[in-house]
Amino acid sequence: MERSDLGLTFKDNKLQFYNCELQRVASEFQTPFYLYSEVALNKNIHAFNEAKKLIAHETLVCFALKSNPNRRLIKHLANKGFGADVVSQGELLRAIDSGIPSNKIVFSGVGKQFSEIELAIRKDILSINVESLDELQTINEIAKGLDKVARVAFRLNPNVNALTHKHISTGSKRHKFGMQRREILKALEQKELWTNCKLIGLSVHIGSQLKELDATKLAIKATSNLAEEIGIELDFIDVGGGLGVSYQGEEVAGVVDYMKAVSESLSLKNVKRVIFEPGRVIAASAGVFVTKVIRVKSCTMSNFIIVDGGMNDFIRPSLYGAKHMAFPSRNTKSLKECSIVGPICETADTFAEELIFSELEKGDLIALAHAGAYGRSMSSNYNLRELPKEIWCNKEGELSDISP
Repeated sequence: MERSDLGLTFKDNKLQFYNCELQRVASEFQTPFYLYSEVALNKNIHAFNEAKKLIAHETLVCFALKSNPNRRLIKHLANKGFGADVVSQGELLRAIDSGIPSNKIVFSGVGKQFSEIELAIRKDILSINVESLDELQTINEIAKGLDKVARVAFRLNPNVNALTHKHISTGSKRHKFGMQRREILKALEQKELWTNCKLIGLSVHIGSQLKELDATKLAIKATSNLAEEIGIELDFIDVGGGLGVSYQGEEVAGVVDYMKAVSESLSLKNVKRVIFEPGRVIAASAGVFVTKVIRVKSCTMSNFIIVDGGMNDFIRPSLYGAKHMAFPSRNTKSLKECSIVGPICETADTFAEELIFSELEKGDLIALAHAGAYGRSMSSNYNLRELPKEIWCNKEGELSDISP
């Protein structure tokens, strides 16, 4: 089983991730670990940058740090000209510390605290994306106390339903995110809210792991229409992120399809540029989660491959029911139906169920693909387990431990 498009191939019956042989990595670093490929990351960056040439206006790409805040990875993106989309004080400081200029940072999220807003204003970031009237009032008061003017953008809730997992859909009126059109227009009339705030843009984001683009088009059209209705010159429309990836080889909209949809849906009569907030589509396929077989076990109705990685290390399969393609570290001719499970004391600690897979032995490795986004960033110390390491493989094939 190979996927050359994901860089997962066999050489001398040993699994490679682009220019890196997994057994070699496991001989130097304890499993489980995340392995990131500079080659894969550059491939994704290039694809996104080429596709955005379809946009007729100036663009800024702000990587969503929530997907992967690793300092080495963020520094690499900063060197490629990326900005950052952040949702906490920690992410804001990580972005700046990793070399992303303040004027390329947007701050999103419904629950920004006083200290976070104050820090964002002091750091003079590009924009605080406002998600409620109370938040706008708070920003204005803090900026007044600092004798500064805060740049803000309204996040519109366009009331569209994205076809994705319910936990990561964010664009419906039932969701906590953003503001309704009428709320935004009303806020603009309240002069007392604008003594120390300046509206420079509009933002929209309807969810993550989006596989089709109909809802995206509707959301962007609604945002463009609102920009025209407001009528003033704006620096940007932030079209958010959320573009999905093909975890199981299923058909999903690609970056070129996405850019065409954005271009067709945007009307930028009074807007200077477009901001994108990709995360998953940049980082997911640039990383794999590597875990070692502890033992194999057969019960009355099931066969299990028990590995040393658990749901605390990589929670997406347990939390979302996400299905990540699994690759054995060696190709065996013998196949067997089995489930790949971890050591955590919960039945949900499962990476794959009833999968026809290579018969493996103690000490073999398994790599889970598309683990570079929402992998290590969502890991925990549940069961008092250590966090998995993060390993970087550069384009020369050299390895380094880039764990925090």
